[in-house]
Amino acid sequence: LLAKFVSTVVDIREWLFVVKTCVLREDSVVSLDCRQHGDNGDNGECNWRGPFWKMMRDAIDNLTSTTIELTWVCLKAFQDGEMTKDEIRKIKRRMVSVKANQRLLVQAFAKAALPISEDLSGEQTFIFALACWSRQTHDFAALTVTAAREGALHKSNSVTSVARSVRDGFCDLFDKQVLLKHQHLKYAFRNWVSICLCYLLGYYLSGSIFTRYNYVMAMTLTLLFVPEGSHVIEYEKCAHRLLGVFVGKSLPIIIIALIQQIAGHSSSLGLLLQVAATWSYVTFFCFLYYDSDKWSYVTCLIGGFGIYGLMEPLYANADESSLNTLFVSKYREIGNVTVAVFIQAAIHSVLSRRSPYLLFSKRMQRFGNALQEGVQALFDRDISGIRTATREASGHLALAKALAPECDPKLRLYRGGADHVQMLVRHSILHYAELVLGELHMLVTVVETWTPNHALLDSDEDSDDGHYDLCLLDILCGCASMNQVREQVTPCVDVLVHVMPSMMRAKNKGTWRDMLRKPTEVQADLLLETVGRNLYKEVSQRVPADLNQRDEEDLTNDLHIRLTIAVWTLQRLT
Repeated sequence: LLAKFVSTVVDIREWLFVVKTCVLREDSVVSLDCRQHGDNGDNGECNWRGPFWKMMRDAIDNLTSTTIELTWVCLKAFQDGEMTKDEIRKIKRRMVSVKANQRLLVQAFAKAALPISEDLSGEQTFIFALACWSRQTHDFAALTVTAAREGALHKSNSVTSVARSVRDGFCDLFDKQVLLKHQHLKYAFRNWVSICLCYLLGYYLSGSIFTRYNYVMAMTLTLLFVPEGSHVIEYEKCAHRLLGVFVGKSLPIIIIALIQQIAGHSSSLGLLLQVAATWSYVTFFCFLYYDSDKWSYVTCLIGGFGIYGLMEPLYANADESSLNTLFVSKYREIGNVTVAVFIQAAIHSVLSRRSPYLLFSKRMQRFGNALQEGVQALFDRDISGIRTATREASGHLALAKALAPECDPKLRLYRGGADHVQMLVRHSILHYAELVLGELHMLVTVVETWTPNHALLDSDEDSDDGHYDLCLLDILCGCASMNQVREQVTPCVDVLVHVMPSMMRAKNKGTWRDMLRKPTEVQADLLLETVGRNLYKEVSQRVPADLNQRDEEDLTNDLHIRLTIAVWTLQRLT
């Protein structure tokens, strides 16, 4: 159920990107304004938008509210880990209400009798995304009820459950598929080399701040692992490590000295003060760890490295020679820890051969290649190819978003001669890439037959019932205007594939600047406006008579609105 819930949320998130694009478009903004104020546009465009929203508004509001209620009822039923009969009855009642409102939405949309045209295409996309969200939620609730009826959601024996959790955790810890990943092996190797080097230095070095058979450096690095997936030495993080470890080692010395001065030779008072200081120390830094955004890591290290320093016994009866020996060892320990952090940073820097800028640009290039393959698969009527390309593009974009924070020029030790793209531009490119990916995801939604609780991008298998999807692609790609669309969209995508990685690496400036000045490719959106109008007409004429009847149960099966969205998706993609 958790896996299905996650896949459901992912699909809904991608649809929301499409809805965002609809809202940001100028014509949709005019539509919303007309809906709220009843005004007419400068050229009378709102005359037909106002009645449409008037017919659809009640159905949309009712479907939205009932779907939200169903979502909350399901989430509340999951809180205690067990589904009762009363909770199942509540879910079923909400499911019936959602299904009834889905039919009302279909009836209201059929009453509007919108043809396959560019008119209200943005509004139709919004309503279709709403219908998809509602049906996805209803399908997940139905899966929950089925699982509860089969006894899969009842609490198991506590001993059996704990044993199963221990077994699964142990198996996951030593999972070969995870341990043998290239990224995980690099993560283990970097930390292993730094720990081994510090161990050897502690074993052999003697003199100055070093003493033979010293374990402090190696033990410290076992608590300061370089995170897996980090591709660049983070100098700010290293500075935080040094600060946290240094304060964590030094502050307990000061606290114990103050307690010793206050308590004097009273062991009872010293014990009480030491307990109070330890409790206050842990409470304060735990609070900062959970409540501070910037200093949470530093306070975690201060609390972790300082706690065992506060647990040491007081040195009330120690002579001057013993105190000198004690503080010399403390000073050496702080020096050893500092050396260990510098060694870890140096090894990580040496073993990170590729910069995050290069890795980011490669991920974005692969994203562009996947986008190119998806558009090509659409023109080739390859449903499986569209799905596969969208899934690959989603994976590459997710990795690129994870790499983006490491590309911040502020994390570099020195500026250097490279002219890297500003983070604002980088985030803008990721923003538009998300919108493009949302359009591809919506394209997969409209060309496939709806399958309950089936994540659109999780499987390479084609739908069992290919009636609607193959018919839709045959109608769309069989139009003569699609050849013109292909001639205009393909060069535009090619420019994106070649320009974006070059911009990320700040190389070949003359080349990508010349490519951006090509009016034929860059202005494909403007050229597609005229072709799009002809495409709407051709698609409307090619709908077979036996498929002209609208679906009465759910709007997600309506061929007319799916064809409208497919054409408009191509326009928004450019």
